[in-house]
Amino acid sequence: MRTTRQRYNRSIIAIPLTRGQPSRWLGSCDELAIVQVDKQKKIILFESVHRAPPHEPGLLPTFLDNLGIDELLLAGEMGPLAGRLLGQLGIRVVMNIQPRAREQIVRDYLSGQVMSTAGGLFA
Repeated sequence: MRTTRQRYNRSIIAIPLTRGQPSRWLGSCDELAIVQVDKQKKIILFESVHRAPPHEPGLLPTFLDNLGIDELLLAGEMGPLAGRLLGQLGIRVVMNIQPRAREQIVRDYLSGQVMSTAGGLFA
């Protein structure tokens, strides 16, 4: 399914949230903003918010994979186990992005301006 979306320049991104704001640590998020975008047209196709599963090793990466997530945009960091599991599942992770409003993160992503700081990329 990921290859089909990529062929049509579509992607599903997840932004972990804590109390409605981008999370600084993956394991502390209580919600996930799920946004399907068309990267070529630079538009949002669909957006929803899901309650995050409990913080248990390996649970969140599987949850994200089941949602079909292509990329995880994180305003902070995550543990090495989560990074390895997400990488094994083919989910690209960009960490340490500018902690902005969720809508601004998506706009920055669509315009190619989401940048990771200080080694914040798992692929």
